[in-house]
This record gives sequence, structure tokens and C-alpha cells, in this order.
Amino acid sequence: METFKAYEHKPADIIKGRVNPDYMSQLTDCLTSIRSVNKTDVVTLASTFGSLKRIMEASTLELSLCPGIGEAKAKRIHDAFHDPFIAEKSRRLAGPDAGGQV
Repeated sequence: METFKAYEHKPADIIKGRVNPDYMSQLTDCLTSIRSVNKTDVVTLASTFGSLKRIMEASTLELSLCPGIGEAKAKRIHDAFHDPFIAEKSRRLAGPDAGGQV
């Protein structure tokens, strides 16, 4: 409760985590936001593909060929870059009177 009170009137960037400006730190921050992707996986992907763009363009099969990246993890990585942000299912659950808003 003391921590909450200490940050109650502070701007959000005070409590937001800091990311180093170097490429590998930013890549790690980006890719580890995908469920079950860890820092070792990021190093493997970076050394195999060389850039985030090439990781994003890789197929599920290409991703799964990397050591430590199985089919399920490869699918999660691929889907993170290729699935729409708003799932069709959640739009249907919102109903016709929701105006498409989720």
C-alpha cells in the first residue's frame, strides 16, 4: 500500500521498465513479450536470422528448425507477427450493437 501511495500521482513512465537503447536489448524486450520465449531463444533467433525483419518473415517451419524452438513455440512466434490484433471471435462476442468496438 505504501508503494501505491508513493506512485499515486507520478507519471506512468516513472514505473515503466527501462530498455537499453542497444539493438539486442530491444530485440530481447520485443521477443520475450511472446509467451514462453526466453532470452536464450532470442539469442538463437538473432544468430540464425540476423534481424527482427527476417524473424518476422520466417515460416513456422524455419523457426522450428532453430535449437530450443519447438513447433508450439515457433507457431506462437509466427502468430504474434501474422495474426490480427483483434480476434474475430471477440468481435462476435461483442455483439452487433457494440459497433465493432471491443
